[in-house]
Amino acid sequence: MATILCSSLLQMLVMKARYLQLTEAEMGREYTEALEKLISVRNMGLVYLGAVLGGIVGALLGRKLLKKHFEKAGIV
Repeated sequence: MATILCSSLLQMLVMKARYLQLTEAEMGREYTEALEKLISVRNMGLVYLGAVLGGIVGALLGRKLLKKHFEKAGIV
């Protein structure tokens, strides 16, 4: 899921003019202007960072919650 989200943002950065042109045709000028303000390398970095941190937190939380099951199964 995170890969799909990041690749979509990457398309916005690489082909920004074309992406905004298609978006304006579908969603209208007002939406496109608001979206244009959000498309930046900084925001892409935040998406990547959020995906990595979310994955790490999720893995640690899952490991902690399922530890007794792993021990019972002999995996840990």
